[in-house]
Amino acid sequence: MGVMEECMDVGRPGKKREKGRVPDGNPFRKKYRGFLLAVCVCAITLLTACGVTEVNSGAGEKVEDLDYIILDEDRIPKELLPLIEERYEEAFQMTYTDNEYLYVCIGYGKQENSGYTIVVNDFFLGENGVLVDTSLLGPAAGEERINEAQYPYIVLRTEAFEEEVPMYWK
Repeated sequence: MGVMEECMDVGRPGKKREKGRVPDGNPFRKKYRGFLLAVCVCAITLLTACGVTEVNSGAGEKVEDLDYIILDEDRIPKELLPLIEERYEEAFQMTYTDNEYLYVCIGYGKQENSGYTIVVNDFFLGENGVLVDTSLLGPAAGEERINEAQYPYIVLRTEAFEEEVPMYWK
């Protein structure tokens, strides 16, 4: 055998090194792996928990749910309808107030076909303002669609507040 093949491990006299095998090196290596794995799991858990805290988008803790009515187009105040028509081609969020009611308007802009539905997930008064959370649901599987552009929007009507209240959209 050649000289290079008979290299001896430092610290283990008399034993030959197996070909392709690297000595373990640091005896604490396995402990460091476990520690590193624990740190990664903790970091992922903390990052996930931090993401959950932003759900209310600034509205704060829920004080009370707000009662509302979803208005058909014929029940939208005549002063509000032109304001919606100016904006409905693009996604929008706006409010309108008269002496009695607060109208919350959410539009999702141009959709290429029909069958979309807007769902109100949450609508409440929080410590810092009102949270409005809606979602646009696409056409159901197998639902017949009209291949014509649609502009889905929703108008919620609730009792007006005595003073101005910040709105938070989700």
